[in-house]
Order: sequence, then C-alpha cells, then structure tokens
Amino acid sequence: MVADPIGRLGRYTLLSEIARGGMARVFLARRDGSVEPCVLKQLHVELEDNPTAAKRFQREANIASRLHHPHIAEVISAGIEDGTFCIGMTLIPGQTVESVMIELWRRGERIPPALTVAILLATLDAAAYAHALTDEEGAPLNIVHRDLSPRNIMISFEGEVKVIDFGVARGRIDGFQTAPGMMVGTLRYMSPEQAMAEPIDRRSDLYTLGVILFEMLSGEPVITETKAVEVLNRVIGDPLPPLSDHAPELPSAIGDVIVRATKKAPRDRFDDAGTMRDALAAAAADLPSTSPEALGALVRRLFPEHLQKAEVWMEDVRTLSDDDPLDHDTLSEITSTVDRAPSAIVREPENVTADLSPPSADVPTIEAPPPKVTPVTPEPEPPRRAPPSRGLSGRVQRLEGSLRRWRSAVIVLLVALTGAIAALTWVLATPR
Repeated sequence: MVADPIGRLGRYTLLSEIARGGMARVFLARRDGSVEPCVLKQLHVELEDNPTAAKRFQREANIASRLHHPHIAEVISAGIEDGTFCIGMTLIPGQTVESVMIELWRRGERIPPALTVAILLATLDAAAYAHALTDEEGAPLNIVHRDLSPRNIMISFEGEVKVIDFGVARGRIDGFQTAPGMMVGTLRYMSPEQAMAEPIDRRSDLYTLGVILFEMLSGEPVITETKAVEVLNRVIGDPLPPLSDHAPELPSAIGDVIVRATKKAPRDRFDDAGTMRDALAAAAADLPSTSPEALGALVRRLFPEHLQKAEVWMEDVRTLSDDDPLDHDTLSEITSTVDRAPSAIVREPENVTADLSPPSADVPTIEAPPPKVTPVTPEPEPPRRAPPSRGLSGRVQRLEGSLRRWRSAVIVLLVALTGAIAALTWVLATPR
C-alpha cells in the first residue's frame, strides 16, 4: 500500500519524496481534482533568491511547457505553490535507458538491435521536434537538450519511449546564458564542442545520440576512464571504435550512421535529427520488426519487482478519495508566474563529472539508479514551506539583506588582508 501522504504543497498532495538534487526536491504527488499520480519538482526554498538557480528552474518550465510530443515527458502545470516554484509532470512508470543498459551488462547481455534502433528512432523523433520548435511568430527557438544521455531517456513498462529533463536545455527562450567556460551535462556523452564550452547547436545532441547508439549495440561503454581530464581528452580527440569490432553481425550501414553522427567537427555530422533518423531507419531496414510491446516486455523482464510495486501503488493512488474540483487550467498559471519564478532540476556543474565510470561488460562499476516509480521512505517531517508572502517587496528586502551581508564580509576580509600586509612588511623591515 502507498504510505500516508507526507504533506501538502498548494494544490498537490505529496505522497513520497522520490529524489533530491542540488536544485530541487522531487515528489510523487497527486494534483487536486485528479486521481492520476504525477511527479512534482519543487525548487529548494533556499535557492529561490539565487538568480541563476531560479532562472534555470524557470527555463525548464518555460521550455518544457512548449513541448507536446509523444516521446517527450509532458508538463501538466508550472507555477507558484505555497510560495515556491513547482513543476508538475506526467509520471512514467518504467526505467531509464541507463538502468536497462546497466542491468543487461550485469547479466552479460545486450539489448536486441531491433529494440535499440526503435529507442533511437523515437528519441530522434523527439529531438527533431524540439530542435524545429518555433515561437508564436514562427521564429526558431533553437532548442538544444544538451544532456540526452541514457539517464534522460525513459522506457515505460508499456514500451513507451520518453525524453525527460530539459533542465539544462539551451534555446532562444529568454536572455539567460550559461556562464562562459561552464559545462552542463554528462561529460562522457558530450560533443567535443560542448565539452570545450564552445557554442553548440542541434548537431551537439546528434553526437550524444550517436554515442548512445554505439554503446547499446556494442554492449560496451565508449569511455572507461574515470578522471575528468582523461575523459575530456577522449571526448575531444579519440574517435569511436568501429562498430564492426563489437557487433560484426550488424549491417555496416548502421556503423556508418554512428561514424557520421560522432564526427568531431559539427559540420561533418548530420544536419538535423530528422536526417539522422531517416538514415538510421534505412540502415536498419533488414533488422527484424519490433513493437512497443516487445520493448515493454524487456523492461518488465529486467525489473519485475519494480513493476509489481508500481502496479500496486498506482492502483492505490488512483483509489484515494478526493472530491476537490480542478479549478485551474493545466498550464495557464505558467504565463502569470514565469517572470517572478524559476526553470529546472538541473545537474549542477559539480555533478558533470560525477558519473564518469561506466560499467564494464563483466563487473559493473556503478550501481543502477533508483527506479523512477518506487517511492523512497518519506522523511518524518513535512516538506519545507516558504512563507506565504513572497511578493516583489519581500524579494527586494532579502536582496538588500544579502548585499549588506556581502558588504560586511568584504570589509572584514579587507581589514584582515591589510593587517596581514602590515605584519609582513614589519617582519621584512626588521633587521635580523
């Protein structure tokens, strides 16, 4: 059975905390007026006055709310809940591609090529849609995901493929810019230009998907080094090994697709995700046909205990009584809060190189991430809530307070530095 709710946050009943990151907490929740469970991301209260964190969180809501595609996780609401910025998203009971790859590596297996191609074709469909998205006037938004790693591609127990987490996506949504020289994403899946913090475009995502395609078909990680500088050197300088060295039974045309997608120079890659998708579909034309049911069956076979838990609590959540009417449009609140609130659960810069040790085919060196659908034991205390009043005047007051504290700290530092210089001068001037 589902544990008793752990608290409320605006129009959401919080059922369990399922993840906690550097910027946000993630809850299994249920929105008032609905019996369907969802995922709710809440920006940490202490980060609301951090302009960078707040802006990133706001950007995820702004970008993701524009994305309506069968292979992209849907945002159902975004706005202020009890004074904090939250993003509600559809729940996807299933596992990430990363989890599937790790579990197969542990068993000495690899995902069937036809299923691999199906996953990549769906992901390329989603990427092509996001890359081509325009604003209301028809101007391109130039959205680039920047972290299409296996952990951000979900496979549901029913065989649906969904791209998640546009938290570090880049696009012409607002004036926010990543700081020069800062990398965001997962380093061993980055394109060379992204790893060197150079300007990127949609071809950067294609490089990442080429690397994923190679790993899934070969059953081998591309990069096994663990030190950041070693990984960076491999990403920038070393081409991928030929697919035929690991999977000689596959059509050579699939290897050609990988080679072109992972060219070090963006101009040598496919021009767009649609072109890469067509090339992959043609290259894999001789592979056996497959279906979402076969993909779902694979995930269910690999994670039967997670499937059982998901089925139990999904049913329990839906039977919880709730007579409160749903009196808000699903996305209308984002337009009224986007200027005063935040965008996205993002991997912090310090976490960029935290996942650099991919598993080997024999002895995995990293553990599979926790399932997306299994609630974690809730903490005894309810979730932190911000004070109800968070208007412009309150933010100005907090900003002024922060400036006063910084000014005091700088003054103290200057006084200490002046004293240290004076003492050093006295020591040097004293005859010995």
